[in-house]
Amino acid sequence: MAIRIVDAAFVADRIGEVPIIDVRRPDEFLAGHIPSALNATVTPHAQDPGHARFIAAVEGLVPERAQPIVVYCRTGVRSAAAAKILEEAGYGSIFDYRGSWVDWTSDPSRPVSL
Repeated sequence: MAIRIVDAAFVADRIGEVPIIDVRRPDEFLAGHIPSALNATVTPHAQDPGHARFIAAVEGLVPERAQPIVVYCRTGVRSAAAAKILEEAGYGSIFDYRGSWVDWTSDPSRPVSL
């Protein structure tokens, strides 16, 4: 399965059902995140040696590579990079929430965890 771009409704329907990975920095995550989200930081630079750390972090959170996984960041840049890295690492069911945190928090009815 290729990377699929999804929206807030898709993510909201899967809270607590599918791993949701927030790829922002820990300080951003701690300031607020989508409920049930887990944090694994990624940097969007293709040459960054931190990708091995990112993959290892995700493997610790989602060891089964066939399991669906949602990724998001602040605006969609880092989530797009994360989705590509995970695809290359063999994860087969990746959903990229391109609207990410900015979109999520644009609707005050959506829940936020601290």
